[in-house]
Amino acid sequence: MSVRELELRLTEKDEDIARRDGVIKYLEKELDSRDATIRHLKNEIDMFRQVVRPITQHMMNQQLQGEAEWDPSTRLRTKRQAISAEPLVGALLELTISKIPKTAKSRELIKAA
Repeated sequence: MSVRELELRLTEKDEDIARRDGVIKYLEKELDSRDATIRHLKNEIDMFRQVVRPITQHMMNQQLQGEAEWDPSTRLRTKRQAISAEPLVGALLELTISKIPKTAKSRELIKAA
């Protein structure tokens, strides 16, 4: 074998390796995409289970108690706690507004702001 033939084989092998690297990168991207889809679907399943589990338990309890039909709209909801930016009614009554004397220039500056 001559040096020229060896160089040709070497370039062919380099091209083959580059082609395989491209395929590997493509397959890794596909794998990452599918992993992301699996994670998303697992999250969806978890959320679904959180909703379905209480309903199923309630249905089972109703069947054990002997009720023939169950209406999901009659289930008891847990009261949610909310935070309001509005002051409480009692706090409004306790508030006293004190008037602070201002000069004419101060009033103009306040209005301009």
